[in-house]
Amino acid sequence: MVESGVSSLAAHLGQMKLTGTWFDRTKEFAARKRGIELSLEERAQTESVVLSPLPCQQGLASETRKALLEETVRDIEEEAALTRAQTGKSPLGVHAVLRQRPTERPRRSKRSPAPFAHGASKSARKILREAYGWFLAAYLDARERLRDTGIAAFPEGAFPPPAPFVQPLFEPG
Repeated sequence: MVESGVSSLAAHLGQMKLTGTWFDRTKEFAARKRGIELSLEERAQTESVVLSPLPCQQGLASETRKALLEETVRDIEEEAALTRAQTGKSPLGVHAVLRQRPTERPRRSKRSPAPFAHGASKSARKILREAYGWFLAAYLDARERLRDTGIAAFPEGAFPPPAPFVQPLFEPG
């Protein structure tokens, strides 16, 4: 497994602990208001990051989760190697990444409309679109019945249209 750059992979695999420095800006601000300048050591403290298993993996043993993660990373690396072989493109590399400025806009931007729904496959997106069609038809039918009879059952997860505003006949008081 190749790992470079910022990653939590080693921590997920139990090979390292994640720690970082937290600067207490509230403490620093309060001290500055009192006319006290805090040293770096007084404002900083080391924090440990504890990674929790994904909800779908919480019931699994630690070794099973580790094996699943290793398999996923291996699949990603194999797919990336295949893509690189097919396209002839290679990763940017450390120096090229460090030369990039996060505040600059890309030279070219892929300007395509957002998909109707995100799904794992074309068939999953088709199923979502069809389900939404059925939901919308049921909602519109319920809205018509509500307007005509004042009583309607809306599909689960739907918000009925708001009732019209009625002017009070008298002022309370």
